[in-house]
Amino acid sequence: MGSFNESIRSFLCNLAEGESKTASRYFLYLDAAIADFFALGNNKNAYEVYRLFLDIYHIDYGKKGSFLDLLDAMKSYEENISTMNDHQRDHYVHSVNVFLLGLYIYHANSNYREFFAAQINTRCNKPHYSSLDEEFLFCWGITALFHDIGYPLEIISNQIKKYVRFVSDVSSGAPDARPFVDFMDFHALDSIHLSKPELISLSEFVQESTLAVGHAHVKPNDAKQASIKPTNILAYNLHQSFGLDVGEIDALIQGYLRKMQENNFMDHGFFSAIIVLKWYGELLQQSHSPTTLLFNEIALASESMLLHNYYAGTLMKPPHKLGALSPKDHALAYLLILCDESQEWNRKIFGKRDQKELLFVNNSEVAANEDTLEIKYITSSGIFPDNFATLRRAALYKRLQVEPVFSQGIKLYAETVPGFYAENSLDYLVAPRLLIDHLERLAQMIHEDYISKQLERHPEQNLEYESWDSLPPSMKYSNVRQAASIPDKLSKIRCYLKEKDSSKDDAQDGTQDAIAEGVAAEEVEAFSEQELEFLAQYEHELWVTERTESGWTFGAVKDTEKQISPYLVPYHELSEEIKELDRDTIRNIISLVNAVGYGVYRARETVE
Repeated sequence: MGSFNESIRSFLCNLAEGESKTASRYFLYLDAAIADFFALGNNKNAYEVYRLFLDIYHIDYGKKGSFLDLLDAMKSYEENISTMNDHQRDHYVHSVNVFLLGLYIYHANSNYREFFAAQINTRCNKPHYSSLDEEFLFCWGITALFHDIGYPLEIISNQIKKYVRFVSDVSSGAPDARPFVDFMDFHALDSIHLSKPELISLSEFVQESTLAVGHAHVKPNDAKQASIKPTNILAYNLHQSFGLDVGEIDALIQGYLRKMQENNFMDHGFFSAIIVLKWYGELLQQSHSPTTLLFNEIALASESMLLHNYYAGTLMKPPHKLGALSPKDHALAYLLILCDESQEWNRKIFGKRDQKELLFVNNSEVAANEDTLEIKYITSSGIFPDNFATLRRAALYKRLQVEPVFSQGIKLYAETVPGFYAENSLDYLVAPRLLIDHLERLAQMIHEDYISKQLERHPEQNLEYESWDSLPPSMKYSNVRQAASIPDKLSKIRCYLKEKDSSKDDAQDGTQDAIAEGVAAEEVEAFSEQELEFLAQYEHELWVTERTESGWTFGAVKDTEKQISPYLVPYHELSEEIKELDRDTIRNIISLVNAVGYGVYRARETVE
């Protein structure tokens, strides 16, 4: 990430050294906040990036509210409410990462800078800032940092759907009740009340759009009654960007809420765009700072927030059937889609099912130049699916015309740090249960293998328990427990057990058919070194838990009668010789289950 950090620092330092309408030292403060975020990447550091950006542009001087209040609300909903949803990831830290990724691409790629300059010169009449870089920082900062501000509405919608689905599905196969979030008075949200119409009278929308219906000329006595609809602004901007008939696109936007309800989805980008336009438009009128007279740029940023989902979800479909987005048509939305789809690292997982199934992408390596964008996703706590990078790249190429910006394309990679895996739920499998006779046989074989290995390594050693029958009941159970935990251990590396000759069982209960339907799988003949080390560590953790709960305690010298063991320590503190015992346990799984008629199979993908 060195070049990534250094590129962003160079961008901000250049702004600090240039002629800016903004106090140049503030860019250095923002740089310091970003450096802290790079070091820790947590909510506190993210908040400082948000705060300093807003302070630079004097956006938070309203009497009744602050943009930071919006961010606090989004953070609170995600942390405290979204845990009830199945699928939910962080959008608070994510938005800062999207912001930084966009700064990096802008600074590294002159092709993109040219597209952005053309859009600003065309769409904002006279840009407010003399420097293109600062114009970009303002527009991009608003776009990236607030593009998910409407997400709490999607969280609420998902919670309602989940709960109603639960209470209505008493009998299997009951129809979905399809609840939705609705508004008694959507206009209360979709309106910018104009107490000072002159503050937005310079906007292109008010000057030229028939949708503005003369609001720029509202008389002072009527000012408090005047308002402009954010949805009208969005429709006008889409007309400007893609040449769509302004009346048709306005009707489409006005009917979008009903479309979401009818099709049972929630587009948070739509609400993000409306919220930012409303808050900025009304807070702007509470301030006399000249740096707030940027309504064209805010409208452009809000349009980008709408497009980051709306373009692929609506405009690429009939009746419009627009192709992949060109940076020439909308450079700002292009960058948001690119960064939003690409940014996946350091995103905390909130959803209940996601916590079990999704890997956590800890970090990334990003490199961009005039020709190529390369991103390597890195996890130390999960297994990347084989098609992780391929699917992400395909999503980008479906939505964006890549070549005008990166002539040699976008390259994505995924790398797992050795020795770590995340638990992956295989609840969709109807896997066979190991019966007690299998477990006891496996337990005996585990003990026999242990004895064999010990004699091989230490032939002079007198073993305390040379046979299964000589084991006390508690230690027999320990081996049974080890055998019973085999399916659990396998599930952590997306593997499962299946009887090798299961034709008779298939006819009886359909178990194997369910497995064959649920996954594309292959039999595993040996575990990788990464899998071996991860499962050996997990095996040791299970052993420590079982011993501790049975009354064993740590001691420097082993004493079976007094239940004392020197091995009740974390795995990394064990000697290599003792670690080998745990590794032996894992190595033997395949041969052991084969001996009782089972095979180990790796699940590749679920079938929807």
